[in-house]
Amino acid sequence: MYKKLINISLVLALSLLQVFSINVFANNDFETNSQYYDKLCKGDNLNESDKAMCKLYGDYLKNIQDELQNDLEQNELDRKKIANNIEQEVKKIKEYDKQIEILQVENATLTSEIAVLKTEINDKQAEIKIKEKQVIQLQNKVKQRVIESQKTMRVNKYIDFIMGAKSFTDLIKRTTGLNATINYDEQTRIDLADTIEYLNEIKAALLIDKDTLDNKLIQLQDKQNKLEKLKNDSLMIKEEYIKKEAEIEAKGNQIAGNIEDIKNKLYQNFESIDDIESSTAFTKPTTAGRITANTWAYNNGGVHLGLDIAAPSGTPIKAAGNGVILKSVDGCGVGYIGSDCGENQGGTYGGGNQVYLLTQVNNILYAIKYIHLLKGSPIDVATVVKAGDTIGKMGSSGNSTGSHLHVEVFKLGTMNPNEYIDSWLKNPLLHFDAKSGEAGLNNLCSIKGPPCREKPEVIFGY
Repeated sequence: MYKKLINISLVLALSLLQVFSINVFANNDFETNSQYYDKLCKGDNLNESDKAMCKLYGDYLKNIQDELQNDLEQNELDRKKIANNIEQEVKKIKEYDKQIEILQVENATLTSEIAVLKTEINDKQAEIKIKEKQVIQLQNKVKQRVIESQKTMRVNKYIDFIMGAKSFTDLIKRTTGLNATINYDEQTRIDLADTIEYLNEIKAALLIDKDTLDNKLIQLQDKQNKLEKLKNDSLMIKEEYIKKEAEIEAKGNQIAGNIEDIKNKLYQNFESIDDIESSTAFTKPTTAGRITANTWAYNNGGVHLGLDIAAPSGTPIKAAGNGVILKSVDGCGVGYIGSDCGENQGGTYGGGNQVYLLTQVNNILYAIKYIHLLKGSPIDVATVVKAGDTIGKMGSSGNSTGSHLHVEVFKLGTMNPNEYIDSWLKNPLLHFDAKSGEAGLNNLCSIKGPPCREKPEVIFGY
């Protein structure tokens, strides 16, 4: 009995210890005070209490790492699934664009033919009016000659009969045998017959032209309806794609390549970076162009984590403040909806040519993300810049359908630039731990502290 009680006590003690460990683990301040624990657990001569706490901190870090790995694996599965779907949608858009181009050419041809036909119809109608007047004049002349040559009232009943002739042959038949025709001018009769005949030919040609015009107008309307449907279908796919754009972009926000090269270049410039003075205000990326999409959401739905400014290709893009280039991506040509260019070059998925600037403004550290730049324009990584320096040129690279700049602003805190760079290089996220996609909306500076996302419109004063 005594032995059984001991066993029960041991089980209870272990259970309580486990519950206690879980509670300690759950109620710690590891996340908010990680720098303290990093320093503590790297130190020497730890007492038993510190060792126990560092053991929990180690478990906490391992748990975070395991969760991150699971998230990355799931993200990769989702990325492939989305990419396959988007690829199909992009194929549809490309096919629609080809059909739209063909229909636009056909419509232009039809419109030109219709314009020519309308001109011909107007000309024929004008000519018909002239010929109808000539017929009336010639009919009056014939009528007058008949009256003059036949003084009796008996002949008047034939006048209307003669004037009703509809063709040359009809006129000859009607006038042959009448004594009245013997004395009037034979040339007048021939002119009248010829004019009536030509008038009938013009009217017949006019009817053909009108029928042809009606058919072409029907064809044009049919093609225009098809064109509108194709445009609407294409637009619908593009809008649905845009709604997913932030989530798609979130797939590639960790540097995939040349990190060692970046480290070497940045470390070589640490002394210069340490001498960079904090800017007193933000410099706008560009004063040209117009805003085409605001930050946080598109007008038609979908997350949009940056500001879009459209201007002609080649428009200079300026540094927001004194700082250093953390990351530079180049090599993407003119983009299109669904392009992933930028990811394989080590940047954001679909961002095309990109520049990431680390800058201090009023002693607060910020990262500025500039994407869709012109090929060959992004300046090199580790370049130290001053506010207003040109760091690239506006383009339409990556997932883009027109020349524009997409810019995002990340508030990082008050740490020294070199300290931040050293920390960032260990986990070089291009969303600077402020998340992307829907998750980015939970990391706005209006609801939490750094690292967080600021609204570019407010930061730059647009």
